[in-house]
Amino acid sequence: MWRIIYCAVTVCLISSCGLPDESRIVQLNGTEKSLMPEAGAASSISVLTSDFNFDGTVDAADYTVWRDHLGATNASQAEGDATGDGIVDNADHAVWVSQFGLSSF
Repeated sequence: MWRIIYCAVTVCLISSCGLPDESRIVQLNGTEKSLMPEAGAASSISVLTSDFNFDGTVDAADYTVWRDHLGATNASQAEGDATGDGIVDNADHAVWVSQFGLSSF
């Protein structure tokens, strides 16, 4: 069985027995979702938690979202929270820096 677990800014792929007909589990923010891979599908998922405007690319526009909400609490990803802790802070900026220039395309 494959398990893909969202760990703040990292997606961990864990294979316990590797049987090809088993479902895949994705856990995002404590909610597990089963995935059945398509034939020939890759075994990795790209998670761009600092793509705050959801345009598929981490760029200066996402920095602007983070900057405009810096210090916010009870925040979402759309407000600059890349770590999922509900706070827009320097940890989120560090994630943005590490993902800058990446694209989900």
